[in-house]
Amino acid sequence: MDDELFQSLRLAFPTHLLTARPLTNHRCEECDETDRLLGGRTWVEVVLDLPAYCHDVFPLLTDEARRYHLPAYLLTSLGPDGGLQGESVLSAIADGRISP
Repeated sequence: MDDELFQSLRLAFPTHLLTARPLTNHRCEECDETDRLLGGRTWVEVVLDLPAYCHDVFPLLTDEARRYHLPAYLLTSLGPDGGLQGESVLSAIADGRISP
């Protein structure tokens, strides 16, 4: 992970705990599991350990949770375990769930 980028994002985004739960708008097994795995964690904690299950769930998050967890998804998409995080963010941008 690029330390300079991490520090820049840490200054630009709040690091306090997002308290609004559930983190998803819909109730189903996938959304409930996403809330269980990401809820109660700061985006900084998520950067250090983003569960593989959550790599592609960014579009499922509430507006508030997407804004809050955006830096975690951006940073982890650039790391050695990067997978679908970047595609997940791009999908949310493409369908209008998040503004570029």
